[in-house]
Amino acid sequence: MLAMTLAVLALQGAPAKEQEPSLKALCTVAQRLDDGIKAFIGGKDMKESFKAWDVGGTSEEVVTKLREDLVQNHVAAAKTVAVEIGLVLCSDGKPVFKASAMLHVTPTEALLIGIRARKDPPQGKSGVPSGKCAKDAQAFAEAGAALLKMLKTKKADDLPFADGDKVAKLMPKAYEEELKKAIEKTKAEADDLRTKLNDLKYDEVRIDLDEVLFTPFGSEGLSKDGTIRCKLRITEAGDVTFRLHGYETK
Repeated sequence: MLAMTLAVLALQGAPAKEQEPSLKALCTVAQRLDDGIKAFIGGKDMKESFKAWDVGGTSEEVVTKLREDLVQNHVAAAKTVAVEIGLVLCSDGKPVFKASAMLHVTPTEALLIGIRARKDPPQGKSGVPSGKCAKDAQAFAEAGAALLKMLKTKKADDLPFADGDKVAKLMPKAYEEELKKAIEKTKAEADDLRTKLNDLKYDEVRIDLDEVLFTPFGSEGLSKDGTIRCKLRITEAGDVTFRLHGYETK
């Protein structure tokens, strides 16, 4: 009995195991985006639809045009299909490498579509240091940490790639081949990227956000041949800004 009590006390006093960062942190973001675009399509204004996110940069002209396009294209609903997140690796305050990943993100999964890497990215501040991401930006910092760890440790076959055929059904037809090629290209280059990242000397990781794509659906539940595009940004204070760009077909 004494031994059992001591064992319980020892476990209670043991430090909690640090949770592994996960791409699934973006699933909560996808749910929030889905809720926001649902409210917007339902007629609520931008601020009410996307709540705490700063939406002030979206002009009334853009909102009006988007609403007109949604009606014209008989859009009854929309879901998040992809989110772009960038890893800016810096040394002595200067960017030395950037990897921008497009991920297929839903409330239940976050999977890779493609990665664009640049060894000599534009100079100047881009994104926010991962350690300073706060509030709503924490999910992006966690996903960024998970992505960087995966790219540095996993072989191409072990990376969580999206099913190209499945995601292509949620994109405009003109994007289908482009999407599948992005997956295959990233798979082919993943091992080389892993080597480059492990050889790279850097002392800071900054998180940079960019595009979000929504798939629009008609009242019959079938996806439309178009996308609703927007952009996300993280401010130095840790706030997330959300900017609608409009309805596009290619």
